[in-house]
Amino acid sequence: SSSSSSSPSSSSTASTASLCDDEEQYAMPPAGTAEPKEDDDEAPSKKPSKKKPTKLNPNMNFQAPGTLEELEGQEEGGKSSGMSKMGKIALGGAAVALGAGAVGAGVVYKKKKDEKKAQEEAAAAVEAAGKVEDEPEDELVFDVPADHETKPGSIDLYPEIIYGAESPVMDDSIDAACEEIKAACKGWGTDEDRLIAALGSKAPTERVKIYHRYKELNPRKGDLQAVMKKEEKGDFGFALQCLSLPPDLLDVFLVRQSTRMAGTREDHLFPLVCGRSNADIDHLKKMYFKIHDKDLGQLVESELTGDFERLALSCLQGGEEEFDVEVHTDDRAKEDAEKFHDAGQGKVFGSDEKGLFRILCFSPPAHLKAVNLAYAEKFGYTLFKALEKELHGITQRAAKFTLGMKLKPYETVAKLIKDSCKGIGTDETQLTSCLLRYQIIMPDVDAAYQELYGKSVRDAVSKEEGGNLGKLYMQILQ
Repeated sequence: SSSSSSSPSSSSTASTASLCDDEEQYAMPPAGTAEPKEDDDEAPSKKPSKKKPTKLNPNMNFQAPGTLEELEGQEEGGKSSGMSKMGKIALGGAAVALGAGAVGAGVVYKKKKDEKKAQEEAAAAVEAAGKVEDEPEDELVFDVPADHETKPGSIDLYPEIIYGAESPVMDDSIDAACEEIKAACKGWGTDEDRLIAALGSKAPTERVKIYHRYKELNPRKGDLQAVMKKEEKGDFGFALQCLSLPPDLLDVFLVRQSTRMAGTREDHLFPLVCGRSNADIDHLKKMYFKIHDKDLGQLVESELTGDFERLALSCLQGGEEEFDVEVHTDDRAKEDAEKFHDAGQGKVFGSDEKGLFRILCFSPPAHLKAVNLAYAEKFGYTLFKALEKELHGITQRAAKFTLGMKLKPYETVAKLIKDSCKGIGTDETQLTSCLLRYQIIMPDVDAAYQELYGKSVRDAVSKEEGGNLGKLYMQILQ
């Protein structure tokens, strides 16, 4: 596979040079951090169900032959019917044959009944295509109603200030925040409550300004991430490091974190590169090259394999088409639905994953919604279910996430947050990443979370974490 990542100039600004020089700042949380639970790559095998005996249809007009004793005849006046032994055997065989015929008729009837039921279920699926039904908490069905409002392009998660050619304009509130952070870290002990209040309450745009301004005001201390790493350890210290970085440098840091240790954390990597807008993914590639002098596509090729590698590289191309009503017509949607089926469920031997990923990654959300509805109408289930049938393990999870970020992004992020909290032991790395990366759309995510799970993100997270880390999460989510 080859990546289409651009290779920008390696010149670094003063604000990001320290990230490249100080490799130690990219440190994993120290020993003792709860290790997130990984999902099995393969779906759990179902227990074989006991086959129930076929029952005859009570409405069938069929007369049972009776028992062998009845066929032998009744004694009349103390005399038997005088039937010979061979006659008895013949009549007994006839009874067995008739009984088998009855069972066979029942099987045929049951088969026709099951076929009719399957047809009714398929019709119901078409009628409800895209309708989110009640489902278990650990699953989310990305069926999208026809009247669902879908954005023409994938959501930009980076604030506008990230793309500004000029240095951001600072105001007194930014200087005051920098002074509060400095005061909280002054002396032998850190004032955690003061630090949480000063840094945890800031929006993404403010964090960009604080990151640059703090270094200007305190040139001898280094950048803010280095200060946070020195002040606090563990999951709380890791969260402070993440909070101290602008959103784009945070993603670079998290990509590095998920790939630098023995064994790539694929479950942490795919939300960083899958389902992103063209603008976000192009900027992420540029910043990764600027800081690490390495192409992000080359990193993916060296860390991943198989279908997951192909999906990640397709996402990294940043090739999502701009929605055009003249191009993305209903006929085009039906055509792409056919192609999607032919590449997956309709292919006799194996699957054409590249064909699946091409439609999944390059189609704009509004068009992909139309493809989803056309697919459900033609084949009786949605693209989401098609991916479940065709893919497995981490590739399936990443592909479903990519589809979800295009069709129902807020529900998809809500599920990612839910997954980071489920089971024994919270995945603090994933949860911190979610709360900060999706902070710009968190009000919509919170509304989706309440709709899906009956509680707010804040209430859910408050039950998972206590101490300083819990306080920091509550400050971020206020």
